[in-house]
Amino acid sequence: MNEIESVRQARHSVSLIRKRLLRPVPEALEACGPLLYNAIDLIAWLQHRLQSAAGERASRKPLLTEIAGLRRELSQTTSLMRGAAGFYGGLARLLNPTEDYSTGYARNGAVSLRNSPTLRLEG
Repeated sequence: MNEIESVRQARHSVSLIRKRLLRPVPEALEACGPLLYNAIDLIAWLQHRLQSAAGERASRKPLLTEIAGLRRELSQTTSLMRGAAGFYGGLARLLNPTEDYSTGYARNGAVSLRNSPTLRLEG
């Protein structure tokens, strides 16, 4: 395997992750793990390879093009992951709330004392 092929394979793995995250159900998120580990391994291999071949500066333009594509895939995938994390984090807070001072109710069902409203309308 060469550098360009490793970037292409990493990009393909990240692309599959991105496609699965378009429908971020828990099963899709779990299926992303092996793909993510594959991409990480390929990028680590590439990094090691490039560091060991620092003196070899043959035509790097195709490699830089592939790396730019990988960066785009990673950026889009990161945005989708953040969105999924925000959604499921919010869902978790709804399903297991701590005391919510905005409604006056606690998790155990007790009503907490609320301040009287500060807005007064006079005619």
